[in-house]
Amino acid sequence: MSALALLDGLAIVQVAFVTHDLEACAERQTALFGNGPWRIYELGAHNIRDYTLHGRPATGSTLLGLNSSNPQIEILQPLRGATPHGEWLEQHGEGVHHVAAVVPSVDEACAAARAAAVEIVSTGWGFGTNQSGAFAYLDTTEPLGVLLEVFEPPAGLGEPLRLAPPDHAA
Repeated sequence: MSALALLDGLAIVQVAFVTHDLEACAERQTALFGNGPWRIYELGAHNIRDYTLHGRPATGSTLLGLNSSNPQIEILQPLRGATPHGEWLEQHGEGVHHVAAVVPSVDEACAAARAAAVEIVSTGWGFGTNQSGAFAYLDTTEPLGVLLEVFEPPAGLGEPLRLAPPDHAA
């Protein structure tokens, strides 16, 4: 099985960008494409169960902004510690980080990735409400130029920290 075979039957539901400044990126996106507002959350080792980076515990956290477009756009700003987003930003700079697809089982998707000799960059469980949701970032940079995130959607993410741009916070 090849890395591209992992995409068979998957629909891309999200495109994610990594940046040094989430607020500025959200403002640019909204001004250019009218795709705001952005719901802002912080996810990391403090609220993701079994969060790993290259098979070791991930220690960091990332600010993320989600909009309601289809496919959804996600903006990621690493805050501190070791995260897949900070690692990507350091190695590749700002830009597209991953495309994402919903899968019935992250565990099964990871098994398929291992069978295809595709590195599992990062995993995590229980990041949503009621400890729901699971994800894995698969290293598809060779065939795609970006990571592939496979995920089981959470029941919800709870209340956002805030909305961006600020004029959408009303």
